[in-house]
Amino acid sequence: MNGALRTAAAIECLHAYSLVHDDLPAMDDADMRRGQPSCHQKFDEATAILAGDALQTMAFEILADDATHADPAIRVRLITELAQSSGLAGMAGGQMLDLEAETRPFNLAQTVEMQMMKTGALISCAVTSGGIVG
Repeated sequence: MNGALRTAAAIECLHAYSLVHDDLPAMDDADMRRGQPSCHQKFDEATAILAGDALQTMAFEILADDATHADPAIRVRLITELAQSSGLAGMAGGQMLDLEAETRPFNLAQTVEMQMMKTGALISCAVTSGGIVG
């Protein structure tokens, strides 16, 4: 598997983790995901938490592996990009805004900010990472 495909797989692992955790009762409490029972419904909440944790860790493990890119500096840039897009300024921060939006009205600017931090950050990571690998 080449570096671009490994990078895409890492980003998808992180995306899948975010969906598993987003469906949890403490977040959006979704019973279904893409027409199938959500992970915590099909198994249990603890399994869903651990599955998400494992997917998140696997994403960084994939990027850190020599098979992703021979140059360690490139691997560090990929790891940094994914960490920044999934952390406080990215998906995690956006999810917090999403939870806040359930308790108070959000205007258009706040909604756009939330979307850019959640979905937008991961899409931006994918595009930027493609350039880094290339």
